[in-house]
Amino acid sequence: MHGFILTAIQRFVTAGFGTVAWFSILEEAGLGSKEYANHLHYPDEEVLKIVGAASKATGLPPGQIVESFGTFVGKDLFEIFRPLIDPSWRTLEFLLHTEETIHQVVRSRNTQAKPPTLVFSRVDDRSVLLEYGSARQLCALGKGIIRGVADCYEEGVEIVDQACMLQGDEECKILVTRK
Repeated sequence: MHGFILTAIQRFVTAGFGTVAWFSILEEAGLGSKEYANHLHYPDEEVLKIVGAASKATGLPPGQIVESFGTFVGKDLFEIFRPLIDPSWRTLEFLLHTEETIHQVVRSRNTQAKPPTLVFSRVDDRSVLLEYGSARQLCALGKGIIRGVADCYEEGVEIVDQACMLQGDEECKILVTRK
């Protein structure tokens, strides 16, 4: 997992629950007082351990924590990649161009980066369908990021699962409709 995600999780937990909570979650996760750096890579299992410990500490389901984090980090990602974003885009256009703009740059700048495969297709003028594939099965993160991006555009979106890897499907199919 890219270090940016782990440092963003730290910011998310600290903003919502405080610094003490972050260190308690790391302890519960069996990670001691580990520090993360944006430019390094870490085992995916560390994110899963942190989410599990956060779920235990808050009583919230892991998927809800991951999706809330996605909304939080989606706004950061929007700002980081703003130079690549066409000013005429809105939420759905942003999504339709994610692979060819943002993920292409991420992969070219960092050969270790493994963002999920995202295939967006337009359904109609208000909806796009996301076909999400990743061994990490973090579709909740993707949904949260979509919500965060929509917040940046001050647009509401409805997100509906049509298929989900977590329910045994081969990939996730997520319908995103602008309200």
